[in-house]
Amino acid sequence: MSSETSPDAARLGALDLRRRKLLARIASGAGLASALSALSACGGGGPDDDATLRAVNATMDVASIDVQFNGWLFAGAVAYGGAASSYAHRKLWAVGPRGPFEVRRAGGSAVLLRDTKTLADGDTASIVVMGNLAAGLRLRVIDEDTARPGGVTARLRLLHAWPLVGAVDAFVTRADQPLAGRDPNHRLGAYESLSAYADVSGDGRLRITPAGRTDLVLFDSASIGLAANQVATLVVSPAPGAARVAVAVLPQGLPAYVLANTVVTSQHGEAQ
Repeated sequence: MSSETSPDAARLGALDLRRRKLLARIASGAGLASALSALSACGGGGPDDDATLRAVNATMDVASIDVQFNGWLFAGAVAYGGAASSYAHRKLWAVGPRGPFEVRRAGGSAVLLRDTKTLADGDTASIVVMGNLAAGLRLRVIDEDTARPGGVTARLRLLHAWPLVGAVDAFVTRADQPLAGRDPNHRLGAYESLSAYADVSGDGRLRITPAGRTDLVLFDSASIGLAANQVATLVVSPAPGAARVAVAVLPQGLPAYVLANTVVTSQHGEAQ
């Protein structure tokens, strides 16, 4: 199969790049009239497109966060433990496709993290805030424009947002299926790593172990809770209380939720 880009794909890519640059000019107020006129000539989406964002608090030690993008407070008082805000929407011409994300304690004024990012091409994203205050918070823009799978499977990938643990494996199986001898569906090499997508059973049992250790389960949930044909990113996140780790499920276009961990705390120390 040839790796060369087709002329049509190259043309569409150039148009999208031009569109996003024009949106940045509009958001900054530079050449508003001329930018709007040129934007309409680009084809595809226009200035009436929405930026659609939600935030996930995967931090270790910030109990509740507010998150802004280009001065737009799109997520407020998001609790830790992998909780997520609802989607918020704003016109791209008003907010722009690139700018600083700022994270604060809920209701506070001090900026804990400021990181300039470009929105995903589909303009819909989950913004994952992770890490701890001592080592520094991190921010990841998770795009949400992946094609749905066919058949009865769900399409999943995982983000490693648990800084106390190294490489981990994730298994999606039937409820009664043992892990011994199985290859993982996903392997996350280190904190902050994002896996490739894999098509799995959306209602399968999810277990997470240290890499290569099927005998030591760190996380166990009876069902991921997704329907067929859904696409989701799962965020492996620190959790308060005895469970120590939770998994936030971020289905594209649908409300997020957190899977509870049935594994006892004593097993987690062996993985560190």
